[in-house]
Amino acid sequence: MKENSGFGLSKRLFKFHPERFYLLRDAVSWDAALGHLRACANDVQEGHRLMGVSEFMHHVALAENMAAVPTHEQGDFTMSRIANVFSEEFGEQANGLETLLASWQAEGKHLFDLSPISAMFAASTTKACHMPLAGLQFPFTDCYLHWGAHLKIPTGMPGRYIDGCYVRCEKNEEGGGRSFGFGFTSSFPSDDAWEERSLMGNVVMDAEGFFFCYSRDNGNSDETVNSFARGVMNCEGASRGVTQRWGNYVEAALAMAANCLYYLAWDGRDIEDTFDEKAPRRLVDQARSAKATEARRGASKLNALGFRVIKLCGRKLSQKIGMVSGSKEMPAHWRRGHLHIVRFGPRWSQKKVMWRDGLLVNKHKGEPTDRRLYLAEPVAA
Repeated sequence: MKENSGFGLSKRLFKFHPERFYLLRDAVSWDAALGHLRACANDVQEGHRLMGVSEFMHHVALAENMAAVPTHEQGDFTMSRIANVFSEEFGEQANGLETLLASWQAEGKHLFDLSPISAMFAASTTKACHMPLAGLQFPFTDCYLHWGAHLKIPTGMPGRYIDGCYVRCEKNEEGGGRSFGFGFTSSFPSDDAWEERSLMGNVVMDAEGFFFCYSRDNGNSDETVNSFARGVMNCEGASRGVTQRWGNYVEAALAMAANCLYYLAWDGRDIEDTFDEKAPRRLVDQARSAKATEARRGASKLNALGFRVIKLCGRKLSQKIGMVSGSKEMPAHWRRGHLHIVRFGPRWSQKKVMWRDGLLVNKHKGEPTDRRLYLAEPVAA
């Protein structure tokens, strides 16, 4: 790995995947491969032009009979393990991750940090599974939703949890409707020695924690998050390896993404553009200067240190009700009585409206600080 000004902040930089992606690949060999592929992009005869950078590096290592990782890592990162990342078993996940990251960059680098209130969503993922897919609203064509590893949405890998996802939505040119995809990312173990690992080793780790699913919205009101998840695992395009690795976890991940999108579409959402709390205060104040030149200079310095503008969600609400940062536990609170749509029958094709009484949640944690945490509105059947 080459010297990086953000290494002193490395643990912080692992919070958001877009930052983690670049830190893991901050190496001279990555830059060289990237430069080669950019040069090949204008040559239609060049077979490498459709490859991802990491895929190209793996291809070169095989062609030149070179080891992809140093000798001391070959026990952990065997040839078969590395090959699986770039094979059909993983559905070109490494290349797909690079493609999503590039699209996220090109569309404005919109990053939503929902971790202050994501514990509120975790308790309602079951409900989200039955919500109509057509009802999802997307704030931008591309964005990244971060809810945090503290929710411990499993991946099947020890110490790693699904912590967020890239979301992409666009209108179909033919046939109408929308196409959207979710690219889920996974945290690294808290004690992971990534700084001591080779570039290819880190690429493999990152790719193994990535899963992508795609759907078209053609106005089918019966399609739910749950049926979408089942369809992803049962479709012809899903290889046996993908199904085996992610089949037990994709529903919970999709439900969390849906809850985040529902929050972002809510009229009462609380979102503020800010920088990470560990960013130098002097530079943050400079980036917020009323003078355009000063603001650009401050933002540029923060970017050089690895700090980027994030859209922080729910900070005021989390402080008001006493939520603990980095915890999935909710404080004592009142849930108001409300009407709720319940889906039932074959393929959840029928629905009815039921009343749910109000109740005090987590009573054992003391008195609630706010009697109006949930203001559920009546819903139409």
